[in-house]
Amino acid sequence: MKASNKSFQRQHNLALVARSIWKSEGISRVDISKDIELDKTSVSSIVSILLDNNLVEVANIGESMPKGGRKPINLRINKDFGYVLGINIQPDKCKLAILCLDGSVVFKEEILIRENLTLQQIIELAMERVEADFSGLDKILGCTLGIPGNIDTDNGIIIKSDPFKIVNESIDVNLTCKYNFPFLIENDANCGAWGEIFFNKKKNGNFLFLLGELNKHYLVHNIEVGIGFGMGLVIDNKVYPGFNNQSGEFKSLFWRSKDDYQFGSEKAKKSFGRLQGVLTDEVLEELLLNFTPIISVLNPERVVIGGDVKRYTDRITKLIDTEYQDCYFSEQFSGCKFVASLFGEYDVAVGAACMFLEKLFRVPELLEADSFCNISWGNIFSGFIE
Repeated sequence: MKASNKSFQRQHNLALVARSIWKSEGISRVDISKDIELDKTSVSSIVSILLDNNLVEVANIGESMPKGGRKPINLRINKDFGYVLGINIQPDKCKLAILCLDGSVVFKEEILIRENLTLQQIIELAMERVEADFSGLDKILGCTLGIPGNIDTDNGIIIKSDPFKIVNESIDVNLTCKYNFPFLIENDANCGAWGEIFFNKKKNGNFLFLLGELNKHYLVHNIEVGIGFGMGLVIDNKVYPGFNNQSGEFKSLFWRSKDDYQFGSEKAKKSFGRLQGVLTDEVLEELLLNFTPIISVLNPERVVIGGDVKRYTDRITKLIDTEYQDCYFSEQFSGCKFVASLFGEYDVAVGAACMFLEKLFRVPELLEADSFCNISWGNIFSGFIE
């Protein structure tokens, strides 16, 4: 897209070059020029800016072409330029993950919450822990908060979060001022999907991410529900947000408006009161039956089982192969596999950090200028806040 003003065009071109290097470690200026279809002079000028700001470094010196000439200088992103933070926030616990720019996980930690705290109080507690236990706070470039509920990521609004009893609440802008880096928010299941995209780039880019979190303090009518599900949809390696930001949250096909739970069958609802924080057979049965219409319509390559319920993956696949082998969601009919995620209970925290990485290295469009997610390298190089 051609930008209409020079300032935006500079940021656009700089992002193009940065992303090209980030995607292809060891790429030369000539190959960058071919990759993004930008003239060599402009590419060299931008590379100089990136080198001067230490975002890019020399990977190695390549071999000369058969006809001679200068040896190409191959470039890569300086993975230690800064870090990205992901925070998975649940009513009874909070998980932290900090990644380098190449996706290496350098810090993970869990905070157990034994009292009723507001979302803002949990965020403050998490940041206090980062300050205390991580030595690179001054090099954190940004943070994504993974929160259960309907999230308007572009505008930084929590539309609705039942676990936190929040309706139409904006993220606290004072967080950015206090820590000097931007904070984004995303649905927790969608965060898990972002992580799966980032770490499995060579796999098929059409899949579902099933997130199951075991919570001790998620109350409905004073009953500890104990477990919550979300589902992220990925199409062509892009997380689908939904037309009104309602994606990521799960409701059973048996659910009706009178139901306070995500599930609708009486035996599933009764099992919540019997066994808190456990994936019961009754819940699992209803959960799996929901996949017939979902898989038949969307035709995903796989369903990734993540979060706390990753530990149930073998049990789920065994049930599908035995009890539900004649159902459409089984692999023999749909071709869809149920597989375990990479990070399990840290899926959301790591995925949230991966989301920030993707936003950081994306190529901005002019229409995004007012978006809450608008992050530019110009701001990063000048200290994050203009």
